[in-house]
Amino acid sequence: MDEHDPDPGNGKKYLKEYGLLDERVSSLNLFLDGITAGPEGALQIARGLTENYSLTALEMRKSDVGQGGAVPLGQALVTNKTLTYLGLGRNKLGNSGGMQIAEAVKHNQTLLSLDLEWNDLRDEAGVALADMMASNNSLLTLSLERNKLQKEGMAALGSALAVNKKLKTLNLGWNRAKIVGAISLADGLRQNNTLVNLNLAMNQIGPEGSFAIANSLSENSTLVSLNLQHNRVAESVVMIGEALRVNTSLKELNLESCSLTAENVVFFAKALAANTTLKSLNLSRNELGDAGVSAVAKALTARTNIRLLDLSETTMTHLAVEDLAGLLDTCPNLQTLVMEDNHIGHEGVKWLAAKLRGVCPLTALNLNRTKLEAKGVKCLAEAIQLSPVHYLRDLQLASNAAGTEAALALTKALCLGNSLASLDLCNNDISEQIEETLCHVLVSNPHLPYIYLKGNPIASEYQNAALYRDEAQPMLKNLAAGLAHRSGSGKDLTLVPPSHVSHHPHLESQEDPYVPSSNFASANVATGGVNNNVVSLEEMQSVPNPKVSHVNTAVPPRGMASFIPGDKDLTNEERAARNVAEAAVTRRTNELFSEKRTDQVVSPFKTARMVHRPNAFQSSRLEGNINELLLTDDQLRKEFNKLDRDGNGWLAEDEFRSIYKNFDNFGVTPSERELNALIKKNNMRNDGKITFNEYCVIMLGLARR
Repeated sequence: MDEHDPDPGNGKKYLKEYGLLDERVSSLNLFLDGITAGPEGALQIARGLTENYSLTALEMRKSDVGQGGAVPLGQALVTNKTLTYLGLGRNKLGNSGGMQIAEAVKHNQTLLSLDLEWNDLRDEAGVALADMMASNNSLLTLSLERNKLQKEGMAALGSALAVNKKLKTLNLGWNRAKIVGAISLADGLRQNNTLVNLNLAMNQIGPEGSFAIANSLSENSTLVSLNLQHNRVAESVVMIGEALRVNTSLKELNLESCSLTAENVVFFAKALAANTTLKSLNLSRNELGDAGVSAVAKALTARTNIRLLDLSETTMTHLAVEDLAGLLDTCPNLQTLVMEDNHIGHEGVKWLAAKLRGVCPLTALNLNRTKLEAKGVKCLAEAIQLSPVHYLRDLQLASNAAGTEAALALTKALCLGNSLASLDLCNNDISEQIEETLCHVLVSNPHLPYIYLKGNPIASEYQNAALYRDEAQPMLKNLAAGLAHRSGSGKDLTLVPPSHVSHHPHLESQEDPYVPSSNFASANVATGGVNNNVVSLEEMQSVPNPKVSHVNTAVPPRGMASFIPGDKDLTNEERAARNVAEAAVTRRTNELFSEKRTDQVVSPFKTARMVHRPNAFQSSRLEGNINELLLTDDQLRKEFNKLDRDGNGWLAEDEFRSIYKNFDNFGVTPSERELNALIKKNNMRNDGKITFNEYCVIMLGLARR
């Protein structure tokens, strides 16, 4: 690095323009802040890092650092003693830059996580990184995804894996390990006793390389997650199954698009029946057919640990669904079932519907593009309506030609619960006739932010082809008052509380009949907060309310009006009592239905296709972003309700200005000009009021840059 005057001020002289204002700032994210530093900026940041003692995380993704900027950053890493995360993905480092960073990390003993994705790193850089792995005693996570590492670089990394005693996550997806590299990695995995997550997706390892990886699984006792998607595993899946007979650590296995056949999977399934630890299995995009899917289902029947099963695009028909539906009886922990892109039809969905009529463990069901048509969707609707209780949070039914009548039946059934958090009804030929019922679904399910309707005639009426939660209440008000924007019917559309929600086992007992309550953590606890507002069930029941036979557990968040039958007839005293009861049940409902699973397996790797998993997976990752930004719907809604002190559902423009200035905008106070441009761009109604949707757009705009 160039000679420069020492700066005793925590490197603020060089890092101030990137957001470091004082020692309280512990993380900088140039990517979210839209800053392209370039080589000169990288030099300035490196100078700041040599004197900084407060930063623990630095994200420089897509900052155009280049090979020239890698040199000073590497030198800074040698002297810096506080940084634990460094993100240099997509920076065109090349071999030279990668080698420079590798040499620096070899001497750094504080860095815990290093991201070098998509940097055109080749074998020379791979060898240098392997040398670093062999001597570094601190690094826990290394991501080298989407580079151009081939057999020599991969072989060196495999040798380093054999002697490394710290690394827990190694992401090598989308490189070219091929057979030689896979065999070397397998040898390293056989001797390694610390690695937990390994991603080898799209590495051309072939059946021979897969065979070597399978053999290593028989001896490895620490690996929890293995991703082999988009490799031609083929007949080697039989050996993977045999390894699972004795392996007791692996919990997540991804074999998406691995050229598996029904014949191979039948043998794999026989071995799988002996495994007791696997919790997540992805066999999607393989031609398993009915025989292969049934074999897997029967193998899992005797096991109770499976939580996620992805069988999308496996050429199964309704004939295999009967065996799959049986899992809902024998596997009480099965939470996510993905069956999209299969020809199941109404004949297949009836087996699932039969199980949904009882107490079903599923929290996520994906039936996108399964040719259900109107008859199948109606069958599903009837099952949900007759179910005494369901835990569905995520329901995906896109492209099933449901039609308006079947969609109406489904949405009416969904009004009877209050756990739904995601609903996809795209491309189902749904007309505007069910708008009222869609609004009721949003109001009845307090954690459902919107209903996705793209590709339906009704979608043209809504922004982003989705009906949002904060639009539902005003629509119902207008309809009830005879001021509907289309029909102006004026009929009474007050919400009827769910008839069986008050008898939901969640509300009658602290114990969940599916999973003990000790396996859950409330949203407050999960984020480090304390919930001081929990109201006991006795307190709820003690509130007098003679005019209401059921307490509405689907009370919307603050800022939205409540709809209770007979509301106009209540006295002030009765209305006050009703409000106390609503608030009590709302807090209790929020506590129960926003809980996060703490015992599920979370893959550290991205997949080529989005698989619908329980929402807690995605939320926990988003909520853990290094800049502590508000990214999830729960976080945004909670903060918006705090700011909306008068509870009217919107923020005044002047009020928002003062609030926004107090936000932690990466250490930079926005100017009036910037604020004016921000509000003008996002205040879609141009009425001086910032709604919840507009607030979300503004906050998430930081993350989109």
